[in-house]
Amino acid sequence: MTDAEQYINTRYQDVVCRRYWVAPDILVGGSIISPADWEHLQRDFGIERVLSVESEHSDLVVGVPAERLGYFPFFDVGPQAPLAHYVPILRAALAWEKSTTGKLYVHCQVGGSRSPGMAYGVLRSRG
Repeated sequence: MTDAEQYINTRYQDVVCRRYWVAPDILVGGSIISPADWEHLQRDFGIERVLSVESEHSDLVVGVPAERLGYFPFFDVGPQAPLAHYVPILRAALAWEKSTTGKLYVHCQVGGSRSPGMAYGVLRSRG
């Protein structure tokens, strides 16, 4: 895991969020906060597609094209959620991930539980 940056998440109580690489092609973090932030992710990190598990906001409003967005929203129920909570979402996300290419940004609202879990699932599915 390699830190990429910290930023203020203006979409969620101005909390400081981290973005970090979990693989050479997978960046994990919190909300994409604006069209300028989406441009920054593309320009500075080479992000070409987004896998969002954030239930609070859609990335379509910040300019992520629908064909580059895998949107699988679910509520943050904390680290003790039963596996059955994640399995159908992970299956759908993995099918989407296998049908697209390029560097991937996996995110939830803050980047602390849903998105790391989803990124782990993507990595495990790759073998």
